[in-house]
Amino acid sequence: MIERGGPHGVERPAAIPPQVPCDLPLPGAEPSAQLGAGHVRTRGRQKPVPSSWTMSSAAARPGPIGDVDLSDADAAVRWYTTALGAAQLWDLGGVAGLDLGGAPFFVHEAVPGKNQEPSPTAVGLTTTRIEVFIDAPDDLIERAAQAGATDVEPVSEHDAPWGPHRQGGFTDPFGHRWSVGDRTPLQRFPGSSSPSAC
Repeated sequence: MIERGGPHGVERPAAIPPQVPCDLPLPGAEPSAQLGAGHVRTRGRQKPVPSSWTMSSAAARPGPIGDVDLSDADAAVRWYTTALGAAQLWDLGGVAGLDLGGAPFFVHEAVPGKNQEPSPTAVGLTTTRIEVFIDAPDDLIERAAQAGATDVEPVSEHDAPWGPHRQGGFTDPFGHRWSVGDRTPLQRFPGSSSPSAC
């Protein structure tokens, strides 16, 4: 059975069993069917609990999470996990949560007729750039290039107010532009203004 127009306007199986933390007993389950510590039950399988599911992770911090619209969510999940090494947090079929080095983001299959959220390939351009800050930007750009990314820009050094910043980029197969740089922009630098308290 398929649920149509779920919370994100996509088709998905109507009965996806919930993920149950290992310390909660499954109704009617024999003790031998219970899960061990550090596991959840997902669609009838045991899986280790990713460290990204703990309350000390990004899930506990308020903040924006990017949601990239694209034409094929399943293909995107495969490419982002294989090419970039992203971890899959969950997949509802058409909408999935991924994590790239501790930075969660969602992929969302474009819904036909919903013209406010088209995929970049459908309109022939993108107005969004995804910024990733990691220790080895060269390695991620190389992985992406080997997996079919286009418009690859090798890492180069740029002068920034905080000092040198190494950054390059690529366009993924779904039309999104990625800028990949070192972590230097994530730190305060002398002379920057602090947000005032309200």
